[in-house]
Amino acid sequence: MGARPSKIALREVADLLGVSTSEARRYLRDVQHVAGFPVPYKTIAEAMREAGGTTPEVVARRAAEIEEGRL
Repeated sequence: MGARPSKIALREVADLLGVSTSEARRYLRDVQHVAGFPVPYKTIAEAMREAGGTTPEVVARRAAEIEEGRL
C-alpha cells in the first residue's frame, strides 16, 4: 500500500520550501490558519506550484480558489 496523499503532499511542500517535514507541517498549518479552514495538504502543494510563491497569504488565497472550484 502506498503513502497517503497527505504524507506525499507534506514531503512535496518540504521539498518546495527546502525545509524538514516538521517545518513544512508548521507552514501548512499557517496556511490553513490564514485560509480560515482546514485546506487539504494536497491542495496547498498544488496552490504553491500554481501561485509560484510560498507566502502563506498568497498560497492560502490560491488554495481557497482551488477548493471553491471543486465544490
